[in-house]
Amino acid sequence: MKPIETERLRIRNWLDSDRPLFAEINADPKVMEFFPRRRTGPRPMR
Repeated sequence: MKPIETERLRIRNWLDSDRPLFAEINADPKVMEFFPRRRTGPRPMR
């Protein structure tokens, strides 16, 4: 997918280097309270 960019936002595919921050975000209870279903363990990212 070609990245989509605006003045304030960039949308792109996930990179392996995104995994640590993604895990940190998912570990934050204040963030996850807005998700109806939560991941219970590691899953491969596509």
